[in-house]
Amino acid sequence: EKGVAEANVTSPAIRASLWRSETGDLGIAMLNGSAEPQTFGFQLDPAIYGDAKRQTTKWQVSELSPEGEQVRGAKTAPVSGDETLPPHSVRFVAIRPAE
Repeated sequence: EKGVAEANVTSPAIRASLWRSETGDLGIAMLNGSAEPQTFGFQLDPAIYGDAKRQTTKWQVSELSPEGEQVRGAKTAPVSGDETLPPHSVRFVAIRPAE
């Protein structure tokens, strides 16, 4: 067709971004754009990226989904994890001070 171009593009299978709320809570949004399961590993110090005024050593890690929040437990900094995402899926992990 006239005016239609085709191109092959190489892109990472996993795309992820770190978000911070107004209260300093953190969230990691992940997308697996491939047709295969993919694992995304992360490690971060929430005190650096979140609200530096919060004096805490324990952080609650949760998965957020349409079904609700699934608490995975408390971790000390640096918070790390390996997330295996099914093909063509998204995941959101929240990191906030443990109470």
